[in-house]
Amino acid sequence: MIMKNKKYYAEQEWRYTADAIVKYPPQYYNKKGIYTKCEWTERDDVGLIFDNHLFTIEEYLLMEQKYVNAVLRIMELLNCKYLTITYIAETSMGAKYNVKRMLVGDFFEYDKEYFDFYASIYEGKRLNIKQIEDLVRLNLRQLTCTSFANKKHHIEFHFGNDFYMYCNNQLSKEILKIEIEKIGLYLNPMDGRFHF
Repeated sequence: MIMKNKKYYAEQEWRYTADAIVKYPPQYYNKKGIYTKCEWTERDDVGLIFDNHLFTIEEYLLMEQKYVNAVLRIMELLNCKYLTITYIAETSMGAKYNVKRMLVGDFFEYDKEYFDFYASIYEGKRLNIKQIEDLVRLNLRQLTCTSFANKKHHIEFHFGNDFYMYCNNQLSKEILKIEIEKIGLYLNPMDGRFHF
């Protein structure tokens, strides 16, 4: 039991230094770091109304692409050409459930192209750019819970709930903030507080 706890805490050390990349504007976080505006947080919210506006699949896909662009831009700035899967949270039961969601869910038309790739992921798999794009989407769609990194370039990505993406890297906070905001996302809007 003690070894298991040590391993868990060693795997969680990234949390202390990671930057949060999110779609949520900073002005809607309160002093406790809680987001106060009612808006969509996952793909299952497509078709619901937020602020008298119907949330559409097109809007979802545009936001998803911004996260993909953020990962690729950070990699580009660090001259990083690939990432490696460092962690997969799924149990075999969870994987079966996710496969079922991909095959029969409302998003079937959008998920079906990722089915073969999903079946091929494993810890230690080296990912090319196209595979990285696909894995970002699978994480955001909550069809997997994986982390990926490139130790040589000191870069790693993790995903939390509600469209929170975390990144450790060696870029200055100023440069990273500018680049993330150019894409249409926000860096550390909750003033260093984590949301998992």
